[in-house]
Amino acid sequence: MALLNPQALWWLLAIPLLVLLYLLRARRRELTVPSLVLWQRALRDLQLRTPARRLERNLLLVLQILAVCSAALALARPHLPAPSLASGDLVIVLDGSIRMQSLDVRPSRFEAARRAAEDLIAHTTPGSSAAVILAARTPRLLAPLGGKSEALQALRRAAPTDGGADLTGALRLAQALRRPGHALDVHLFSHRALPGAISHVFAVRTENAAIADLLAFPQPHGGLRALVRVRNESSHRMRLPLRLSVDGQEAFRVQVGLEAHGERVVTATVPPGEVVEATIDVSDDLPTDNRRAALGLQALPPVLLVGGGSSFLLDALRVLPIPRLGRSTRVDPVTWSAYEVVIVDRTPLPGLPPGNALLIGTVPEGLPVSHSGTVRRPVVLRWQRTHPVLRFVDLTDLQIPEALRVEPHDGEVFAEGEGPLLWAYEAPARRVILVTFDLTRSDFPLRPSFPVFVYNALRWLAGEQSKVLAAGEPLVLPAGGHRLAWVTGPAGTFRIETSGGILSTPPLDRAGVYRIRWENGSVRTFVVHPASEDPPPTGSAPGPPRIQERSVGGREVSRVFLWTLLALLLGEWVLYVRQHAPGPRGAVR
Repeated sequence: MALLNPQALWWLLAIPLLVLLYLLRARRRELTVPSLVLWQRALRDLQLRTPARRLERNLLLVLQILAVCSAALALARPHLPAPSLASGDLVIVLDGSIRMQSLDVRPSRFEAARRAAEDLIAHTTPGSSAAVILAARTPRLLAPLGGKSEALQALRRAAPTDGGADLTGALRLAQALRRPGHALDVHLFSHRALPGAISHVFAVRTENAAIADLLAFPQPHGGLRALVRVRNESSHRMRLPLRLSVDGQEAFRVQVGLEAHGERVVTATVPPGEVVEATIDVSDDLPTDNRRAALGLQALPPVLLVGGGSSFLLDALRVLPIPRLGRSTRVDPVTWSAYEVVIVDRTPLPGLPPGNALLIGTVPEGLPVSHSGTVRRPVVLRWQRTHPVLRFVDLTDLQIPEALRVEPHDGEVFAEGEGPLLWAYEAPARRVILVTFDLTRSDFPLRPSFPVFVYNALRWLAGEQSKVLAAGEPLVLPAGGHRLAWVTGPAGTFRIETSGGILSTPPLDRAGVYRIRWENGSVRTFVVHPASEDPPPTGSAPGPPRIQERSVGGREVSRVFLWTLLALLLGEWVLYVRQHAPGPRGAVR
């Protein structure tokens, strides 16, 4: 028999408290006495007040202890497995996301889930086949359907990542392993339950603080401006010591106070350097997301501004580290090849040549988007705060008198109201960002986050995000004629051979700073960020480890203990009434 909620057995600690209350309770019997000689019995009554008296047999106490035991066992949810627990094919889907590194389940969520998965495989019927899938950023088949020993070895080799997990994709992969004529049971071991699988949930609480994001960009007069988003995912107020270091040297320190489930952006100016790291020195359930790195000195691409160009846009471009900024009032795509990014501001275009472009208030032909009229006073309803272009950009209550009415047929809308307001499109030899409203007629350029938006947009258009990866992604970049490279990161150094002029690494599961050293000694630095998932809503933290949805091949026997508890309470009430029922007048009570 297994307990699906063993934490409920803590209620058994109520038994010593019950016995203690029984010992401390004074018992008096009313007697009619003809003589004072019986006062000695009154002295014995005083002795009954002392806690050190002998524990007498009492049927009521026994019934109360049995009731507490029945209630605790019912809450612990006893489960009787049947021999057919996994008589067909069994697929284990093990969540490998950063959340599974949390320590609220000992020794960790991932380790507890792995042990439970090993126990499940070990108790399958002889001849059953088992497979193991690690749900990472991209699902990984660790062991195909085969013998139990191969599945157990794959589980022992599995390790959590610092990234997210595509649980839906992992479950689809598990269903794809179904063999004709064979039953298939899919068991998901995760910190949350999903339909379509027998979910084993390993999570007790969310007591965590995290660095949700970090951005550093050069200032016009030297130094770096660092933006740090700090999040409190706990149910109580926290005071977090935040440190910023540049190339290993501490440059900034501050105490950040955050309310329960609160978030705050901290701004600091630090000296210039290659790598900026932010750290919060706090002991919580998930230490992995207490540290985050970003690249400091990053050159932006040459930019050409076509059209009028508002003064705010020009100011934002001039303060950014752009090596060459050109201006043109004519549409001449022949001259655009000398620039990596072209900004077209409210200038009609018959067509858009291949390349990278930021389009403001204009929709050229040749893009998978159609234009039909305008929208009056659109309100920003949704935007993707985690999109690379909108990092540290707040669009709350953005005032827009008018926007183009467009309908995308491809690409990604990352800010929208009544229609798309910001749209991104990526294709071979082309990257485009479309702003459907006139910047000069909105209050967007007046906001402090507008230069951050321009900086993020230029980096995305130039492909600079290749220097910043999410944990669980591989690094793919041109090799430039090199045949060998050595990659050094948090997990050590490994050697990579290029193929077809491309360097492709395995998925980088650990977050931190990585450096690639080529054969000629040149070094390139990039960073891998841990996953920054949205925290669960207040009051919706998952409960203790349990099996949700259904329990195949066995049954839960909690109802037996619930009925036993009801019978014990009824029996205790009947016994109490009989013992304290009034007797004949003058009789001893």
